[in-house]
Amino acid sequence: MFSYIKELIFGVQRQEVTEEESDWETLKTPEDERRDNIRKELIEIKNSSSMNNLKYIITCISSMYKDISEDVRTNVETSLLSLSSKENIFLHFVEKCQKGWRDSIIEQIINSGDNILGKEQEFIMKWERGKYQKNICGEIISHGNLILSHSKCSINIAILKDITWKYYVLLSAQLSQILERRLTKDEGQTIISIFVSTLDVLINDWNKYVLISGDIENRLNILPKKWETIEVERMKTIRLKIEIESKPSISNDVDYIKSSFSENKERIKSHFLK
Repeated sequence: MFSYIKELIFGVQRQEVTEEESDWETLKTPEDERRDNIRKELIEIKNSSSMNNLKYIITCISSMYKDISEDVRTNVETSLLSLSSKENIFLHFVEKCQKGWRDSIIEQIINSGDNILGKEQEFIMKWERGKYQKNICGEIISHGNLILSHSKCSINIAILKDITWKYYVLLSAQLSQILERRLTKDEGQTIISIFVSTLDVLINDWNKYVLISGDIENRLNILPKKWETIEVERMKTIRLKIEIESKPSISNDVDYIKSSFSENKERIKSHFLK
């Protein structure tokens, strides 16, 4: 996603079509038209407040991540957790912080300034997590899990930026609908600041899980390899034993010859003594 974002940040130069060139527009291929549409969308986004807030997300998270100790960063970035473990950690993070997010948004955005009264209850109804209703909390969890599922590593600064961007887009759309207007730049940055201020909770919970579990997923991956090695050695021992037992023993052959010679000797002797 952030390769796409970089393109947004650095911008795309709009190509003006002259009157002479306009006659050739009908000859454009579908791919040319697709590129033109993307270019127009990029220009619109670049000129919108979303672009400024994207830069604000990058700045806030970079600053926050620097305050995390190097040991903790290494633990959360290099731990190999299963997808279900990642989803559980993120779910607990949302459940732990969601009330604080909601109350801060109500106080700092919905009930501030010249906003229409009575919008608080509408927001709460859209926020609360229910079993069968689409709601803001459920969408935050779904977006977070989707991002985590597409990541090979556990969590890092790029993933945190992606999750925060999805959170911002979702909340800004919902609040714009409730307030019946676009959010201001300051309101957008308030949403971001509220969320980013709690990301250390997610990182610390992630680190605790890794430490408590002893990175159990890593050890579970090692066990099958260990069992495989033990089984290979066991089969080698069995094969070696079979080979040894199947080979004729020299000592046994000598004993057999001696025994046979003694028997024959006695038989011959008894014959002549008759």
